[in-house]
Amino acid sequence: MPAAEQKWAGTQLSELEAGKKIFEGPCIKCHEQPKITDLSEKKWLHEIDEMSPKAELTPEQKLKLTKYILSFRTTYSMK
Repeated sequence: MPAAEQKWAGTQLSELEAGKKIFEGPCIKCHEQPKITDLSEKKWLHEIDEMSPKAELTPEQKLKLTKYILSFRTTYSMK
């Protein structure tokens, strides 16, 4: 969770878990599960902006998804 804390102070583990559920739910319904580290942060932000309306995500869900993807990407692309 340190990556999330650096970008979004006060981020709770429950938010990241909710973001993961969104990623594994609505996102995977239409798409093969992508490897999170394959896309840049800029590309992910673009994809999330483009796909959120199609997945009918609320702004809160979109933020949780963003936090999960970018935190995961930052953590695992450094290894």
